[in-house]
Amino acid sequence: MEIVKQRLNSMLCAAFEAGMSDKPRFHESRIRHGRLHLSCVDVTSFTWVQTAIASITVPGEGDTQLHLELALPSQIPRRLRAEVYISGTPMGVPCFTCFMRCQNTGLHPERWLLRHQQSTTHGQLMVWLIDQESADALAAIDDRPFCGIGGRVTFRVSRPSSQRGVGS
Repeated sequence: MEIVKQRLNSMLCAAFEAGMSDKPRFHESRIRHGRLHLSCVDVTSFTWVQTAIASITVPGEGDTQLHLELALPSQIPRRLRAEVYISGTPMGVPCFTCFMRCQNTGLHPERWLLRHQQSTTHGQLMVWLIDQESADALAAIDDRPFCGIGGRVTFRVSRPSSQRGVGS
C-alpha cells in the first residue's frame, strides 16, 4: 500500500505543478488491515482521489497488473478475528494456508490477514482477520477444518452477537 500512497502523492504534486485550480486536501491517510484509508476534506478531494485511484495499477501475480478501485467504508466487508492453535512442530504460514485452502471447501486464506503469530517447540498460535465467507464455512464444520496429516484444528472466531448461535 505504500506504493499506492507514493503514486497518489506524485500525482497530486504533478497536478499542483500543472496549475490545478481545485486543491484536493486530506485529513489523513493510513494503512490498516492491508488497506489504504483516506479521509477527504471535501467532495473535490474525493472526486480527485477517485479518478486518480482508477488510473493506478499495481503488480499482481506473474505479469498481471491489478487495477485499483476506491471503496466507501460501507462497501468494505468487515473481517472477523479468528485464532487457531496448532500443536506439534510449527508448520509455518505458507504450509498452513495451503492446507486451509486445499483441504477445506469455502475457506479463502488468500483473503485473510495474519495479525499475530507465536511459535514454540510445542505448537503455533496464529491470529487472523478472516472474511465472512470463510467464517461461514468454518461455522458449517463447527470451526474445525482439516489441517494436513495432523487432522483437524479448532478455530475460535469472534462473531458479532447476531451470529453467535451459528456454529459457535
